[in-house]
Amino acid sequence: MEDGNNGLAQCAPLHYWAGHLASYQEYIIRLGIQHNVHFKGKQSQFQNDLLESMAFILPSRREGMSNALLEAMSLGVTCIATDISGNQDLLRNKINGLLVPLRMKWL
Repeated sequence: MEDGNNGLAQCAPLHYWAGHLASYQEYIIRLGIQHNVHFKGKQSQFQNDLLESMAFILPSRREGMSNALLEAMSLGVTCIATDISGNQDLLRNKINGLLVPLRMKWL
């Protein structure tokens, strides 16, 4: 069921870890989805939050083989990552996750 937030359903919240926090916060406010995205910061026990999430997002500009991405995939969480070599080794775009272009205005 859609709720008017750019087509995002009111289901489980999207939990977000990492990166340039202020840029991401501004971007989600511009999209009007600030009630659906939670910025969690560094976590040591994250499995339960990850399992409750709609998606795992890895916006790295450079990455080897990401343990965080491997863990999210092993839990069966939908994964979205930047289209860079380490992520390309694990994700096949639109098959087992989404790869997005590295150059986006908000990154």
